[in-house]
Amino acid sequence: MSQKINRKYQRIVYTAAMAMMMSLAITFSLTFLNFGVKEGFVERWMHSFLTSVSISFPTALVASRVAMRITDKITTSENRN
Repeated sequence: MSQKINRKYQRIVYTAAMAMMMSLAITFSLTFLNFGVKEGFVERWMHSFLTSVSISFPTALVASRVAMRITDKITTSENRN
């Protein structure tokens, strides 16, 4: 039987997943571009990834609320013909 996380934590789980996926892709790309694939690549990448996630997750939690407020102000649900 698998346990699931309560839906009231959905925003936090979603934000954490997005922060991790974005950080994984960006840190891989930058580590590859800066150092190439050579000895110590995975260690450098994981160090960058962990640093990135520790910054991106709390930033995304705050920024997503700000972005939603801005989006609410510039969008409408009215159908315009």
